[in-house]
Amino acid sequence: MIRDKLSLPGGTRLVLLGMLLAFNGASPATASPLSPVGTIIAQVNTSRLAQNDDWLRLVHFQLKGNSYQSQTDDPNFFNAPDGKTSPANELAATLRAFFRPGDDDNHAQCRFPARLHWLNQRLNLHAFGLPAIHCRKLVQWRKAVSATRATLVFPAAYLNSPSSMFGHTLLRLTPADSRKSTPLASYALNYAANVDETDNALVYSFKGLVGGYPGFFSILPYYEKIKQYSDLESRDIWEYPLNLNQQEINQLLRHAWEVKAIKFDYYYFTENCSYHVLSLLDVARPGSHLTDDFSFKAIPSDTVRAVVKIGMAKNAIYRASSTSVIKQHLALLNAHEKDVVWQLATKPSSAFDQQINTLRNNKERSRVLELAYDYSRYLALQHTQADTHAAQNYRLLIARSQLPAGNVWPAIRRPAHQPEQGHRTTRLSAGFGRRDGENFLSLQLRPAYHDILDPLNGYSAGSQINFLDLRARYDLGNKKLHLDRLTIIDILSLSPRDAFFKPISWTINAGIERMLTNRGWATGVQLNGSSGFSYRMGQQHLIYMLLKGKIMAATAFKNHYTLGAGLSVGSLLFFEHSTADLSLTGIRFGLGETNTSLVARWRQSFPIGTRYAFRYRVAYHHERGRNFSEVESMVNWYF
Repeated sequence: MIRDKLSLPGGTRLVLLGMLLAFNGASPATASPLSPVGTIIAQVNTSRLAQNDDWLRLVHFQLKGNSYQSQTDDPNFFNAPDGKTSPANELAATLRAFFRPGDDDNHAQCRFPARLHWLNQRLNLHAFGLPAIHCRKLVQWRKAVSATRATLVFPAAYLNSPSSMFGHTLLRLTPADSRKSTPLASYALNYAANVDETDNALVYSFKGLVGGYPGFFSILPYYEKIKQYSDLESRDIWEYPLNLNQQEINQLLRHAWEVKAIKFDYYYFTENCSYHVLSLLDVARPGSHLTDDFSFKAIPSDTVRAVVKIGMAKNAIYRASSTSVIKQHLALLNAHEKDVVWQLATKPSSAFDQQINTLRNNKERSRVLELAYDYSRYLALQHTQADTHAAQNYRLLIARSQLPAGNVWPAIRRPAHQPEQGHRTTRLSAGFGRRDGENFLSLQLRPAYHDILDPLNGYSAGSQINFLDLRARYDLGNKKLHLDRLTIIDILSLSPRDAFFKPISWTINAGIERMLTNRGWATGVQLNGSSGFSYRMGQQHLIYMLLKGKIMAATAFKNHYTLGAGLSVGSLLFFEHSTADLSLTGIRFGLGETNTSLVARWRQSFPIGTRYAFRYRVAYHHERGRNFSEVESMVNWYF
């Protein structure tokens, strides 16, 4: 790796020129002199500067077998025709472009300021007569952003948006002027897929896996992202201040300008939002090597963990969503106060003063008025009562202004664990079990991400996302190894309902698995989904009821398929040292091969730190007119 500065001023260039000509078997008197840029290119070819790690990261090169290929998929990012696959040719073409005449914003010096800065540091390009170019748009943009601090931002997972099911990361750029005391006035540097919002989870998963969406960097006001995440999507946000110095932030901004509006193919597991945020930080602080461990998958919480691990960030700042704030405040009110909040926010009436006067003191009145206003705004943002209660909201604000000023709420409670403090997202499991009188060994690999029995710290209770979950089973009786299940996608969202919030709980699951038919066990494909309600049972447990539909297809079925519907009820229990799930599912398959399926199941998991867990399950099946039981115990390793 060449990292030393190659400064070639004055007479040194003449000596170097003579050496190069002598090396080529020519004398200065008979050979054509090299141009300044030709001299530089000859030098960088000799020094193999194109193999420098910093250059490779500036152009997003990755080694594919024995050759390099840039992850950028936009011809506007390259100066050489084969720049996507040739680091050396792209470097040479970039140098030539920097020395071309011209003075406008389309000049290479204006388009690639990070490359220019890096090459000038090592080659002292000004000593070779580098032309001075006035990059007006770049200067205006740098002045507008004027960042002196950078923050890694992690909005929590949002299951109702396919592009945000694992969470998201972006960078906040805080300026040096008066806006530094108002974070919402900062800028957000964001990378995201250009997703068709009509695509469902299955379509999104497929297109995301194969690079079916274009991805772009964008820079926009931070308050717009806060409105999207915290207000519209009710997502808590974690902000990790980065210890980048001003020189590193300046290079980060230069590279952000280079990739702004440049197309990358978006891959859901690898070249996603979190991976490309790391690629920016690798450019800002050479030697960080943050992207090196994420060639297979880049889950947002894992990438945050990597940034914290190398010491670029430490403790996070917690920004609760509007929903979290409302729920915490509601928990402090008694039943009567909650009823007044509901009445004031949802049923404007002439009994306004009478409702307020039923409260005992100014503190209660202030809390109820503030919370009624916040909840009314929440309803408006959810498009359920937009602009219908504007007059009532104004009345709430006027009534609150007539009471003593001051904060009437305690500080918002921060979750006990930050997202990066949870378990790793890849899970390897090994176990032993018995089904229908036959013993078996099982081995399971799940690349991502979390299920409802995994250790809960850092994750949302009742949420589950599994991708490409592979399970093999070895039957000890007949000594056969077979695929038991390959889950393509498995999502579960148990969101409890109450008087103020009424989300729908739902699941979707698709994959290949072993299934019981009238002819015996067979391998086929299945798709099932459900929708329903869940409620809190006590302070922490959940109960749920879901209407379920399922279709299975295999050559062993009569007519090659079976289709049915049914009901699943259960309880998710959170104990001090374990999590358990009790469920009863019944499905009547009335089309194709008919059958009535009943499954009663108990599962329980015991975390052992954040890297291991022990779990077991017991199930009773009624299938194809006969009954059988199944028990299994497993050890999980998270890495």
